[in-house]
Amino acid sequence: MATRTSKMLPVPHPVSKDSPFADGYDIHAEAETLKHLIEADDPDMDDPLYSRFAEYCSRLDQLQRQRTRRRLRDYAEEVVPDNEAVGMNQIGTLIGEETDTMSLHTREAYRLFIGRSGDDSRTNGEISGKKVGAVLRAIWMLSASDNPYADQLLIATTERIDSLRRTLETEIAARNRLLEQSQQRGLKLSVMRSRKPIDVELGFRSPYGYMVAELILDFDFYARLIKTLTAKSRINDKEGRESLYKLSSRVRSIFEQLIPAQRKLMDDRLKGLCRADWSDLDDAACKRVRAATLLLGEVKREVFTGEILPRHTKRRVGLTAAQRDVLQNVSLTAETAPEDEEPLL
Repeated sequence: MATRTSKMLPVPHPVSKDSPFADGYDIHAEAETLKHLIEADDPDMDDPLYSRFAEYCSRLDQLQRQRTRRRLRDYAEEVVPDNEAVGMNQIGTLIGEETDTMSLHTREAYRLFIGRSGDDSRTNGEISGKKVGAVLRAIWMLSASDNPYADQLLIATTERIDSLRRTLETEIAARNRLLEQSQQRGLKLSVMRSRKPIDVELGFRSPYGYMVAELILDFDFYARLIKTLTAKSRINDKEGRESLYKLSSRVRSIFEQLIPAQRKLMDDRLKGLCRADWSDLDDAACKRVRAATLLLGEVKREVFTGEILPRHTKRRVGLTAAQRDVLQNVSLTAETAPEDEEPLL
């Protein structure tokens, strides 16, 4: 008697052009079809769709292995061998082979960089550019936790520094015209420089420290120019002194306003503050929002939504359209504290 050999027919399955499989297997469509078997604690082997369920499980396992392999290879293209793909996790961070320095020619600029400690005659002292760079780094690091006030302070400080640098640029151009006028009449004057300029090590660990250094360098050149014009009798002593005092005071004003704002931002009552707190009904989140609003005022809507961003930020948040809508519509005014809550201030 002849034996009939049976062939297993291929398991039918839906296909999709977006499928991660070569044969177009649509795993998402299958998941809908096989939902009753997928969710069952003990799938029925007699179910007519069980063979498709087995194929689905096999495909799911393949997909997981592919994803794991891609992740281990750091998503390198297949043409790249494994030993090269894993190098992404082994490559070191960039370091400077030499210490960054800047050369300062004037006492006024050097004082801005090193500051002045308080004493009997100057109880408050003068904030140094070195300290301001460290403070800005702390705020920059805080921006990683999605704190909108960290972003707002970085934006405000950047705008003030940029504005002052533009003013210095305008003043330098105007003063340079005095030298050009002298040269047109045959008197060639050069901008004085220090016989022994001081090279200071920067050591900043954030982009904002270098922003402060650029501001001080601009002021240093401005001071050299003013001193040159005074020494060459292009302006009088009083105008020279007043010009330097006016601009150095504006630099110090930026430094001095940053410190108290940073202290409030680092207040223990604001630890863990993030944008999600404004839409969170949790009591601790509400307290943080009330404290932030009382200490720092309401955050600007365009900063809160991310429409305006700091020049440099540690924040790495990818928002969906729904999340952006929440940020756009949430109230930025803190709710009134319960009567039994301890006063914040």
